[in-house]
Amino acid sequence: MRALGSLVYYLSYHLVRYYAIPLIVIALFFPLFWVVPIGVLGCAARVDHAIKKPPLPFVRFAGVYLLEQLAYGAGVFWGCLRLRCFTSYRIVILRQVEATA
Repeated sequence: MRALGSLVYYLSYHLVRYYAIPLIVIALFFPLFWVVPIGVLGCAARVDHAIKKPPLPFVRFAGVYLLEQLAYGAGVFWGCLRLRCFTSYRIVILRQVEATA
């Protein structure tokens, strides 16, 4: 269960960090789709709020968190355009195999 929770957080964080703007644009055209951006933002922000323990209520933290991720994502996108390399948008999931002795 812990590995599954970590995977959900990782995917949510990646979607918020790199795909927040497209998710919001899609949700503007398809209102039922709002569940996806709100869900991934809620998951990633809830985990970071629990880990960092900021002196902010969760809703304010989530708002600032979203603005930070939107700014970061815009910067990454413009950097990718400038360098003509979009590899940072790939999701890489590695399967780790633990060696047992």
